Amino acid sequence: EDVLVVGLGTGMTLGATSIHPELKNLTLAEIEPHVVGAARTFGEYNHQVLDNPKLKIVFNDGRNFLMTTDQKYDVITADPIHPWTQGSGYLYTTEYFKLAANHLNPGGIMCQWLPIYELSEGDLKSVVRTFSQNFKYTMAWLTHYDAEIIGSNTPIIIDEEALARRLALPALNKALSPVMMASSQDFLSYFILGDSGMRAFAAGGVVNTDDNLYLEFSTPLSINKNVKGDNLEALARYRQSILPNLLAVQGEGARQEQEQKWAANLQAAKHADRAHALLLDGQSRGLEFQSMRTELAEKYGWFSPARFVLAEYEKTVELPEPSLLDMMRLVFHGENKQQKMLEISAVISRVSKERAALVFVDNAAREIFGQKYFTGDDVDAAMSAFNEEVMTGIQAVYEREAVAAHTGGYDFPALITAMNKIKSLISEKCSTEQTS
Repeated sequence: EDVLVVGLGTGMTLGATSIHPELKNLTLAEIEPHVVGAARTFGEYNHQVLDNPKLKIVFNDGRNFLMTTDQKYDVITADPIHPWTQGSGYLYTTEYFKLAANHLNPGGIMCQWLPIYELSEGDLKSVVRTFSQNFKYTMAWLTHYDAEIIGSNTPIIIDEEALARRLALPALNKALSPVMMASSQDFLSYFILGDSGMRAFAAGGVVNTDDNLYLEFSTPLSINKNVKGDNLEALARYRQSILPNLLAVQGEGARQEQEQKWAANLQAAKHADRAHALLLDGQSRGLEFQSMRTELAEKYGWFSPARFVLAEYEKTVELPEPSLLDMMRLVFHGENKQQKMLEISAVISRVSKERAALVFVDNAAREIFGQKYFTGDDVDAAMSAFNEEVMTGIQAVYEREAVAAHTGGYDFPALITAMNKIKSLISEKCSTEQTS
């Protein structure tokens, strides 16, 4: 009935809470008033939530708001930006999670978004351990490219029949059908960890605090690294059955049927996890994935996450392989004045017909220096123009370093010094506002 959402963004998290008929009071804590105007442009996707009469907006830092209110909530949820973004680390600290836990009604829950991209396994463990130490009961759900962690001060028990009735409501069914979560079994299939699994996975993780801000300084080290598949498999090693979190049905026969259903679900999940990881790693065209794709289609077509993996694969088939747009070869001197050639490639990776990423990469070292997304009807022209700008900048940096090297008696620029400057140039240009 009473929900608090921390942060507006595009308004889709806020809007998702607004369509539940039980809702009476919806509070948004948003630090930046100008975000509201931007969020209105996403009204088609956020259920026009900003015009909902149940909504109350408080322009305040989310943590400060919680510190200054006595109000308690049935749900507190947040979809903060990635923890490597300056300032957002404070929404991943033990102090914040404790504050949220103290503002839950009996039976209330907190939901926290957990990205599995651009975070090391150690960073994931840090978030999960920090979260888990502030809630007596926890669980995790693995959706398509992210995870969500849930915390409560009271046991989390799900009634399958009640959930099925709620999901049958037109507004919820319409919202969840496109993401294959519109039935109770499909929805519950995205569960991955219960309380013991959460704590086992998080063992040894660094607790993120206001004083150490571990995540703000650790997570930037994973920027532009493809770790999604590895992180999925790290979580999947601790995968558990959802059965202990389900309300036991009455009758021996019905109970046995429930146990068999969720045992089969767990078995299907273990098969789908590997295929999902390969998909996230960009290995969907390989022999291992192709073999697993056949198995998922033939044996586990009833399992929603498996259907999702197959559907996402079909989207990739429609898109061309990543293609080389441009390449620059540069010669440096390394240790002992030995020459070393570096190839910086500009690679086009298409997400859809209207959206693509231009990735600057050292193919030999498999290191991404930066990437930028382009959206619109003329993405190819926009990417070509941006590539020319970046390559011209790289050449200018190299020539300046070459002049300095000749002054010092070297034929070519020093590898480490010049490369650090080139990486900074690429990163700076790629971090500018998205191009449409």
